[in-house]
Amino acid sequence: MTAAAIDGAAVRFERLTLKPPAFAGVLANARMRSMHVRDTSCRPILIQIGQVLALLVIISVLWIGFIAVFNPHGPLGSRIIGAGFGMAALRDFLNVSSIIALVIVTMLLRRKTLGPALFEMGVLPFSWQGLSAPLLIIGISAALLFAFGHTPHFGSPSSLVAVSIVGTFVEEIVFRGFLFQQFRRWARVPFWPAAVISSIPFALVHLYQGSSIIVLVEVLAVTFTGGIVFCWLVERWGNLWAAWSLHAGFDFMFMIFSLGATAAGNRIGNVERSFVIILVIGATFILTRRRVAVIQGEVAKT
Repeated sequence: MTAAAIDGAAVRFERLTLKPPAFAGVLANARMRSMHVRDTSCRPILIQIGQVLALLVIISVLWIGFIAVFNPHGPLGSRIIGAGFGMAALRDFLNVSSIIALVIVTMLLRRKTLGPALFEMGVLPFSWQGLSAPLLIIGISAALLFAFGHTPHFGSPSSLVAVSIVGTFVEEIVFRGFLFQQFRRWARVPFWPAAVISSIPFALVHLYQGSSIIVLVEVLAVTFTGGIVFCWLVERWGNLWAAWSLHAGFDFMFMIFSLGATAAGNRIGNVERSFVIILVIGATFILTRRRVAVIQGEVAKT
């Protein structure tokens, strides 16, 4: 099955289910890879390897460059601090600049305007179901924790927002919206290699949490596995919103209920996390089954 046939089937489906119809072509390209339908057209493996390495180089250069520029002693970081904005403002400048940079890189790499680039990154189309389903399940989990005597401590609202909302959104943009999505769309790497490769740097950025070898291994294992789950949610839903919702919900829960000092979590935190993941995967299968079935049916006709 060629990419053209797959995209054609998606276009027909999107025209029936989306408004306005003018978005159909863009949505087809951005969401088709979310189905478990493979593009089996021939593609030299060396080209794919080169594209994967190029994407890893791009993300590494941007990461190192932003840290160098925006650290408190860097050229921009020192000016922001010197102007009296403080570390919180510096972090906000870094986050916003990172997102803007990746959107621009996606536009240049894929030769797209802003709207299609946002579809490429999974920011569009927005999905209320994708956003709300994980949050509802996490809310149920929080209620159970509270019922069993675990009292939430909210602490600083600014820290909660910075870590569990803004921080997780930036991570989803970087590792799923850009890296994973471009592995799938630009390099056309199959799902599992794309998920594994993009989850490795996601795990590595949490190295700072390892206070010992054992804790380090636990943190890497948990964050790598989490990266795979987030990639699967992006693949299934066709956008970032379910993955970000689950990611943000986890961080929020771990902070207010003190479920672990690191991403590895404590025993209760890992039970809660496993419970939520199982339910979110089940809900995702149910909520996306119609779209999967219809698109696969359209592909079968081509």
